[in-house]
Amino acid sequence: MRRGLHAAAILLVALASFAEGVLDLKGLKPRTRLGNRVALGSCSARRCLTVFVAPWCGHCRNAAHMIQSLGQDMRWKGVKTRVVVCQDAPKKMDEYSRQFGLNALVDDPQAIRGLAVPLFVVSDQQGNVLRTHPGEFRTEAEALGWIQKENR
Repeated sequence: MRRGLHAAAILLVALASFAEGVLDLKGLKPRTRLGNRVALGSCSARRCLTVFVAPWCGHCRNAAHMIQSLGQDMRWKGVKTRVVVCQDAPKKMDEYSRQFGLNALVDDPQAIRGLAVPLFVVSDQQGNVLRTHPGEFRTEAEALGWIQKENR
């Protein structure tokens, strides 16, 4: 059992390192549910929290309410929150994006592949990735603490 937990922890650290070293938000332009393109490489706020989720991901579904709550909390702290639904068929992504409201983004034409989801990404106004967190947080307070640590 301990060996399995240890292996899982190593995998999460490796995935976080991979995402921080490889993830480039600047070239990604998902669309809104209304069809408008949004460049993830720019942000109207000093910091952006971008959360990547997928319809097939049970952890994403578990974290959906918390992600919505985070968006509301972060808005008052000057952090823009974006949810990007990715890694599935377009119809499934469109259906799942409804859960996150009109501001949800859909990865169309499916440019985002191979990410551990959910993936929480903090970036600056120019889209430079400052920090990533693969997997769901245990509590909203834990997520807020992680985001605020980067926002200081």
